[in-house]
Amino acid sequence: MGHYRTITRFYWQPLFKWQTVSLSGVMLFNLLLSVLIPAMKSTTTSGATVGSSDIIALAWASCIGIALGPYGFRFLLYHGVSRRTQFIAGSLSLATLSAIWAIIVTLIISANLWFARTFVLFQFLYHRLDVVSTLTWEFAALLLFAFVGWFIYLVYHVTDRRQKFWLVAAPFVLGPILVLVNALSNGALLANVSRALSVTMGFASGTPNPFMASFSMLVLVLLLGVAIRLILLSGQEKET
Repeated sequence: MGHYRTITRFYWQPLFKWQTVSLSGVMLFNLLLSVLIPAMKSTTTSGATVGSSDIIALAWASCIGIALGPYGFRFLLYHGVSRRTQFIAGSLSLATLSAIWAIIVTLIISANLWFARTFVLFQFLYHRLDVVSTLTWEFAALLLFAFVGWFIYLVYHVTDRRQKFWLVAAPFVLGPILVLVNALSNGALLANVSRALSVTMGFASGTPNPFMASFSMLVLVLLLGVAIRLILLSGQEKET
């Protein structure tokens, strides 16, 4: 367990600490704009928003996941830290960071209840203002985006040039095929996919359920974690 704490601190100081400060500064700047811009206008539109909060954090989390891949990889291997230990420490680091960012985002979102007018994705989707559901959903979403970024980096570094070409071309090849299949099934394919997404994201009932969405996102995190662990342990990633 000592190894994990040491590596987490290794990631935290140069990679996570200053990113947390930067993210907080950007979101606070958006918060300030959401107050100043309407105040400088003679007329304001009811319900209009300026800037965002959780969308910025989600995009930033994916970048952190991408940065986690190359950061310190060769250095840690050189000092005898196994890939398995790096995976566990990296996962714990991203989970800790997501929890901290979820708290920060929730605090900034709470300003919308009093004076700010930033756009909040969570409130737009689920129309809820309570702290528990906001904190839970933001944590799950941030962790998912961070793991997606980590996974994208690793996939990019284990594929050769030909495989990268097919990965890029896949959407353009599969897209028309899926459109054709959907047309042949009289729209059943799209309807089933939409229904499945609606259930997993908590929109199946009349009242949107953010906890169902949080559970679904955490399941995706576990699946991505399995894939990331397999890639790391395969020994094929470039040590750069």
